[in-house]
Amino acid sequence: MLYISKKIYVPLLLLIGCFSLSCSSNIVNTSPNDKISVATSIFPIYSIANQIATDKIIVNLLIQPGDSPHTFTPTISAKQITERVDRVYIIDDNFDYAILNIIDDKSKKLALNNNIKLRKYDDAEHKDDDAEHKDDDAEHKDDDAEHKDDDAEHKDDDGHAHGEYDPHYWLSPNNAIQIARNITDDLKEIDPGNASAYEKNYDTFEKSVSNLFVQLKEDVSEITDRPFIVMHEGWDYFIDAFELNLVGAFETVGAESPTPKYLAGLQETINEKNVVAIFSEPQLSVSSIQQFIKDNDLLTAVLDPIGGIDGRMTYQELIKYNVSTLVKTLR
Repeated sequence: MLYISKKIYVPLLLLIGCFSLSCSSNIVNTSPNDKISVATSIFPIYSIANQIATDKIIVNLLIQPGDSPHTFTPTISAKQITERVDRVYIIDDNFDYAILNIIDDKSKKLALNNNIKLRKYDDAEHKDDDAEHKDDDAEHKDDDAEHKDDDAEHKDDDGHAHGEYDPHYWLSPNNAIQIARNITDDLKEIDPGNASAYEKNYDTFEKSVSNLFVQLKEDVSEITDRPFIVMHEGWDYFIDAFELNLVGAFETVGAESPTPKYLAGLQETINEKNVVAIFSEPQLSVSSIQQFIKDNDLLTAVLDPIGGIDGRMTYQELIKYNVSTLVKTLR
């Protein structure tokens, strides 16, 4: 009879037990660290994804609230997140240029603009005419500069890029519903075992946003004819959704600094249309517009395209905040 001492027997049992557990752990994910996970570039998408995923999938945020996507510099932690998640949800390749650069496996990224009608910047209805006419120096660039690659041609000084289409499509409630649809369909593919839960969560989100949209359209009905301007050109989807009277922007496409000629045209618009207010954004510095505000005797308030702070912790709260701010200021 083979005799095994207690010193050998106990570790042997532990080894056998550990082997059995390791085999079963490959089938059942019992640890939060084993959950399927995704990442989103900006907070509004994070909020929508969270409402679809609930506790089934871990959702990470890459650009933190308070940071501007236009000036975002990827961190080491953001890079690490993109390496471990199963999917990275972005607005588009141009808007999320910095995020795209830290995604090694490009098959992970998914732009959420599928089945959304995008606005070409040239088709924006509320641009000031002078914005179409650049200064002569800008018009007559050297041939070499004119023929740069598209990505390099449209980068801002901080590395952010803008393309042919306005990427701020999430600011339309109807587009947010389509974003939720796109996320739902993707999560059902990634995690088919919870497909019914994602579909149910989508229905809840769709009803919530649709009902809120109806309510908010009633709230803005008294100010739809009031002319106003914004600091950053990125509100056209929101303006179209709520049928508001935006007549200009202090900064043009891509948060570029306005030329003296552009500002002269904007000031003329303010005088002609009796504009009384300009709306800034929490992610952008307002120091550059203080004198402009004073010279034109404008009221000021803050519209927020991103959210993620108290009172704007869900997509619904964010849209409600912006409508409420407009109504209080323009009433």
